[in-house]
Amino acid sequence: EAVTGFDAGDVSVANGSLSNLVRINDTTWTATVTPEKAGGDVTVTVADGSYTDTVGNLGSEGADTEGFARTAPLANDDDMSLTLAGDDFKSDGNFNIAFVLDFSGSVNNTEAQAMLSAVKTAGQAFFEGTTGDVQIQLVAFSSDARSTVSFTSYDAFAAQVDAWSSSRPYNGGTDYTAGIQKTMETYAPLDGYDNRVFFMSDGEPTEQTQQHWGNNGWQVDHSLTSATAAAWDDFVADNDITVQTVGIGQGISVERLQDVDQADGDNHVVEVSNFDVLVDSLLDLLKEVDVSGNVLHGADGVAGTADDDLLGIDGGRILSIAVDGETYTYDLNGITDSHGEAAGTGSILNVETDQGGKLIFDFETGDWTYKADAETGAGLETFDYVLTDDSGDTSAASLTIDVQSDMTGAAARGMAFDNGDTENLSVETLGLAALDAEPTGEDAAPVDAAEDIGISSLVYEDTNESLDAYLPEESHASAATDGGSIADAGTFSVDLDELDDHAMLVG
Repeated sequence: EAVTGFDAGDVSVANGSLSNLVRINDTTWTATVTPEKAGGDVTVTVADGSYTDTVGNLGSEGADTEGFARTAPLANDDDMSLTLAGDDFKSDGNFNIAFVLDFSGSVNNTEAQAMLSAVKTAGQAFFEGTTGDVQIQLVAFSSDARSTVSFTSYDAFAAQVDAWSSSRPYNGGTDYTAGIQKTMETYAPLDGYDNRVFFMSDGEPTEQTQQHWGNNGWQVDHSLTSATAAAWDDFVADNDITVQTVGIGQGISVERLQDVDQADGDNHVVEVSNFDVLVDSLLDLLKEVDVSGNVLHGADGVAGTADDDLLGIDGGRILSIAVDGETYTYDLNGITDSHGEAAGTGSILNVETDQGGKLIFDFETGDWTYKADAETGAGLETFDYVLTDDSGDTSAASLTIDVQSDMTGAAARGMAFDNGDTENLSVETLGLAALDAEPTGEDAAPVDAAEDIGISSLVYEDTNESLDAYLPEESHASAATDGGSIADAGTFSVDLDELDDHAMLVG
């Protein structure tokens, strides 16, 4: 019969806990019982006299005991793909960029102009390489800092770069803190945009740093003051900003630049030998692409779905991950490699792969990001990871990333030639002066390629090492000089085996 006064306080659980008690009707309640980690029997008890019927009669006690087995971890394979950017920066995204530039006295006027020229070229690539919106802001720092507005057209952006090239804004000390403070003050991250900050310097900070007194005098512990460092970390994390530092020349300190770079969880510093080669390095940075996910949440990246990993009932976690044969293991003391040497920062592993990619992996959360740039090769990247629990049970799985070549430019046309796609093909793009060779075959007649063979007449085959161009045998008869039939026409072939000498790169 119906009862009243029954609630979660009337129920006790031995070797477990109770949650989500829900009344279904006058006589039925449901709840979730979660066993403790150790396993064994779980007993649920309703206390005697803890509820009444509608006229006040006390109800009696009751208990139920169930046994359960401890659940071991279970890891599931994840498969993802990533397409490389190719030779040119191309995107359909929106970009919000800040170039933070060092104009300290160690940067002479010639180097300053080289730096600005590289920034100008990179900015042009952004404006011309995407179908989305672009806005670029410039921040200059030395002992002080100043900022421009955000330019939404290349012409306005280029005019400001040229103005600074003619009259540099600063020529004093090196104050990273001033540059970062001005960036946070004036740079406005935008929703729906790829927010990026490029920070460039040729030397160590000399003002507003964190220091301690050592055997050799004052030594720098951090490039930014403690307040600015904390604010910068929050600013970058809260607004999902990608930070890339670039060190130029021989006077740079990678560690000092990492103080600025690590705010986004990736402390990789791009080192450039001198200002003259800066433009190529910046253009390569534009071609970076990435893919991310969470190994615990499966390939769909959604928690609570069928491909999720199971950590086990008793304290499951990620134990290790292997990259190119090197196993990195995580515990409360941090990350170590197979030699016991420290690797990574806290729970985050940041490692470059043999294929030229970069994996950023968080052992605590399972979040990962894989980045590829102009130097990354196509192919499968496989990272084997292991889950464990407090009882020592383990389960292994793989995160596999299929890194694919760009298929929107010349390479794509090369792969499609056998299907008759010759719209963008010419003697010039093939790197051929003329098709004036003779067909092979003992009785084959010569062919005047310049007059009788059109590029569209050829069939192309991608061998992954070369692009072969063939004239089909049935075309030889009509192309022969005497117009007659050819008994053994053979196959006309042009072998493009020196790929670097040709505009058409395939494979």
